[in-house]
This record gives sequence, structure tokens and C-alpha cells, in this order.
Amino acid sequence: MGRADGESRRRPPSRWIRPAPSTWRAPAGATAAASEARFLHGPPLVNAQVSAGRAGRDLFVTTFDRDRRVGVLYRLAEGRTSFLAGGTPPEPARAPLLIQPEGAAATAAGEIYVADRDRGVVLRLDGDGRMLDNVRVARPRALAVDESDHLWVGSDGGAEAPWQPGPGAIWRVSPRGESRLVLEGPMAQALAAGPAGLLFVADRQGGEIFALTADGGRTSLARFTDGDAPRGLAFVPATAETRAAGLGGDLLVAVIRSGAFQLNEIVRIAGPFADLVGRPAAR
Repeated sequence: MGRADGESRRRPPSRWIRPAPSTWRAPAGATAAASEARFLHGPPLVNAQVSAGRAGRDLFVTTFDRDRRVGVLYRLAEGRTSFLAGGTPPEPARAPLLIQPEGAAATAAGEIYVADRDRGVVLRLDGDGRMLDNVRVARPRALAVDESDHLWVGSDGGAEAPWQPGPGAIWRVSPRGESRLVLEGPMAQALAAGPAGLLFVADRQGGEIFALTADGGRTSLARFTDGDAPRGLAFVPATAETRAAGLGGDLLVAVIRSGAFQLNEIVRIAGPFADLVGRPAAR
């Protein structure tokens, strides 16, 4: 792996996505080969993406079929998988609710946002998967909900294909549905709401992770070289168990190695992160 600036230590997380599209679980310190039989979901899903968690209990997974132009949001909890939203409509003339679902995020009240890149909307669902309303954003991909229940949206903007350079955009949506452009340029592959109101952004094409404030202040956290690039972000919940393990509050990063999309590593970056607010912001 190329060098990542900033304090980082490698350790496998408890859950991740296989390069082949299946969702699976591995205990900390285990190798992939020893854990492939312990699937959270099977058989493999097409274009599966672990998109969000809720209340430390639920795990949301999106999947879509490009040829059939239909997508699904699943909920994984207590070892069981349940259908939550999307799928083939019962009436043939009715359009699917989801076509290309990508990121998802949950609010403190249990509502769920889902980004549909093909439709150019972010849907707001209730806890049972019923649609409440939506926000229109060009090609939304990554979502995160911060401590104040504001929704952050990473959009591919003018890029018709994910591998095109953009420019992308990052939007912030209030609980009342009012959207505001915060930053234009980076192509956000993943978002994670962090401490002190910061949003952490994985810019895969820029090979960088940076922290973003609500007013558009940007501070670099880590840069990647040698063709490596950040693909996914998640903060480890701060619980008694994770603190005892020395992981609580750390940032986990899925890294694409040497430009090979199917070859990934998990990197752990230790905090504290709140002091990034006080650093000079680059725009």
C-alpha cells in the first residue's frame, strides 16, 4: 500500500464487503480465508454495498440490477435479513421505487435516507421503508447524517460515469429539507459524520481524506500515493467494548490498492479528530 499521511494503524474491522459482492463478517484479527463461510447474507447480492447502520443494531445494504433497472434496500439485524424498500413493483406499469440505490443513512429518529443515483433523488423513508418525501440532487452517491440530524450528500455532479472526473459536489440538507451547496469539486466516494460537526470525505479520485465544516472549510487528514485511494469510511462506535479494545472513535478506511478496484485493505486512523476544527482551513 502507498503511504498515507497521518497516524494510522492497520487492523481488520469486524465487518466489511468482499471484493465479490457478498456481505460477510470476520472477527478482529481473522484472515479472509478463515471467515468466508460466515456470511451475513447469502447467496451473493449483485452490486451489494453496506450503506448505513442504525442504533448499533441494524445494518442496511443496498443492491441493484443494472439490466433490470431495479434496486432494493435490505435490513440486516440479529442474523436475519428483511426486505425494506424497492424491488419489482406489483403492477407492471408502475415505476420502481429504487433503480440504482447507493448510499444510505439513518437519523436519530430512525428514518432512513437512500441515494438513488439513476433517478437523481435522495429518498426519505420511515422506519418501515415507506417513502415520506425526497430531495433532488444530481447523481447522489454517498450519504451521512451528522449529530444535528442534517443530511450530507456526496454527488457525482456532472460525471455521467463514476470514473469520470466530475466536478462533484457536497450538499447539506436541513431536517426541514432545505438543501445548500457546501463544496464543489471533489468526487466523494464515501462520507462519515465525525465529532465536532465535521464531515469526513473520501475523495477517491483525489487520493485524499479531508474534514469539512458546514461553512465549507476543508482540512486534509490523509493523502494516498502509489495508486492507492480511499473507498469507504466508518467511525468505530465509542462503547465500553470498543474502548477496551483501543478502537473506540477511530476511523476505519477501506483503501483500494494500486488502482486495483478488487484489491482492498482496511486502515485504522486514530484520533483525536475534533481538533481539526481549529486548524487553518484550505478551500
